[in-house]
Amino acid sequence: MASTLIWVWNKAMNNQMEAGTGTPGSSLNAEPRFNIHVVFTTASATATALRAARELASQLEARLVVLIPEVIPVALPLNRPQIAPRFLEDKIRTLAEGLPDDLEVRVLVCRERAEALVRTLQPRSLVMLCGRERWWPNEDASLARTLRRNSHHVIFLPLK
Repeated sequence: MASTLIWVWNKAMNNQMEAGTGTPGSSLNAEPRFNIHVVFTTASATATALRAARELASQLEARLVVLIPEVIPVALPLNRPQIAPRFLEDKIRTLAEGLPDDLEVRVLVCRERAEALVRTLQPRSLVMLCGRERWWPNEDASLARTLRRNSHHVIFLPLK
């Protein structure tokens, strides 16, 4: 059985902490809202998915949640991954530019991407991901099928 560690970054909380006006956890206690989950695949594909998700979120008054699965090889411990925290922070800040302040980013430190997403998502979640559409099976299309098989609503956007 694989396990998953989740690291959460909230844009509004980060902005408040940088300005010296927030306390840890203060913006995470807000009333729950409908979430649109965007799965990080590649930088360009995720940017495409985020543009579409931002438009949909504004129409549905939903919050964007970006899920970044960071797959760690079996030889390395999950509780001490070899990912530099600064690297993840820079990756997240780049993603968050121009997106709503209530954006939440969840880094899933895991062994297997699909399993971590299935375990993390609430039942019947709305998930958007973007990837290459090919006539042969590929990793992103396979992930979309796995999420659909687990009762999630998946919008797969072909990368152009």
